Amino acid sequence: MGGRAAASVSLIVASVVLARFLDQEEYGYYRQIVLIVAASSGILGFGIPQSVYYFVARYPSSSQPLVIRSLVTLGVCGLAGAAAVGAAAARLEQVFDVPLSSYLPGVLAYLAMSVSARLAYTLPTADHGLSCKFSCSSPWRPCGRAC
Repeated sequence: MGGRAAASVSLIVASVVLARFLDQEEYGYYRQIVLIVAASSGILGFGIPQSVYYFVARYPSSSQPLVIRSLVTLGVCGLAGAAAVGAAAARLEQVFDVPLSSYLPGVLAYLAMSVSARLAYTLPTADHGLSCKFSCSSPWRPCGRAC
């Protein structure tokens, strides 16, 4: 939970700082690029982080191999997505009317890392009680115990 709060605070601070130091056109480019990256990384995750959350709560003893396989899969998905965005950069520049080529290396690196980083936001803490209470709202009671 502390990681999510730190990420939210850093995003707000970064937006304020960028709005202060960039002119209006450059800040618009920044927001459009953030839109491309956020949409791409959300789609490229294929719901894997949410699935890991479910299965870590249900099978805590076998969670380590599951998390490692998921990180590898998400890393490959992130690299493939970065390659796809890199290949479509010229078309994205036309559609969004943004000079993406000047920011492309940073955008691709961030996209490749952000897909696998989404897993960290969804993993439960060491106490599986909270995740059990969350998942006990379903009729299947995935925790294996009554809530």
